[in-house]
Amino acid sequence: MAQPRAGDGFTYAGNKDGVVIATPDRALAVLNPADGAVRTRTPFPDGGFHGVHATATLGLAHVGERVLLAPLDTTSPPIALTVPPGSEVSTTGDAVLITAPGDTAMIADRDGTHGVPLPPGTHALAADGDTVIAATPAGPWWRARTTGAPPVQVTPTPPRPDARVRSVTAAGHDRVLVLWSGPESSTTTTALHDAKTGAVILAAQVPSTELTGAYLLWDGGPVAGFGPLVLDMRTGRHVVVPTFRAASIRGTTVFGHLRSGQSRTAVGVDTNDLQAPPRPLGPSTPLPWADAKGRALVGDLDTDGVFRIYALDPA
Repeated sequence: MAQPRAGDGFTYAGNKDGVVIATPDRALAVLNPADGAVRTRTPFPDGGFHGVHATATLGLAHVGERVLLAPLDTTSPPIALTVPPGSEVSTTGDAVLITAPGDTAMIADRDGTHGVPLPPGTHALAADGDTVIAATPAGPWWRARTTGAPPVQVTPTPPRPDARVRSVTAAGHDRVLVLWSGPESSTTTTALHDAKTGAVILAAQVPSTELTGAYLLWDGGPVAGFGPLVLDMRTGRHVVVPTFRAASIRGTTVFGHLRSGQSRTAVGVDTNDLQAPPRPLGPSTPLPWADAKGRALVGDLDTDGVFRIYALDPA
């Protein structure tokens, strides 16, 4: 899903079915992306605010030792779940993953939390359905389920016979992203693997210096971004855009910035024409961060100093 954003007291996330906002007066609000109307509004419990997230069906806020879950379709009321101190929340997969200190993870849904014991020494990366994908930094990974069945180990297939795992970096939507050595000393082979079999789905060579601080940007849809790497998940085609840093996705376009020293140029990379140069968006143009029923969700600070979220028609 879109990475959470922040501005002037708001923190927000969302997708085509709903916008989730942590308001300045400490409440979780779910908005209708078609007209901005507030669907539900739930006051925060006591405690420090950790962030908001959204899956395909749920908006959530992590506050203190509670996680508020608000269905985007409002067919059921928001609920509050208690989580252990020091927990972290992730929505990089299909489901809400809560990791607690120690070898324990939980999947949260409208029915509560479901514990998933992890193999010792592993770290949970994502949750898909009833399964948590957990890994050690250099692989392999395990698929641990809420059913209580023993975790299943998965060893990734190397993209080349001489490739070595540098790090198991991200997961979700039945895929695992692994960074491999080479084939040259200055490059990293970035490979997406099938989470169940370890098979290579696609692989690309990326300059290692371009990957510092990169994170996988993918909501299970047709396109993905990882630092300078733009991926068409439908065909496996990809392109490495020098100095580009992927930041958001809308439709079949990956948005981000070209970097030169301290300057940043907002651009879009269209996966329907990966050979075309990135399209500049113009000075001070905010990046679209999600789709809202055919419209682009954009957040920006207006000239009057008020932070607003807009749903813009493509024109």
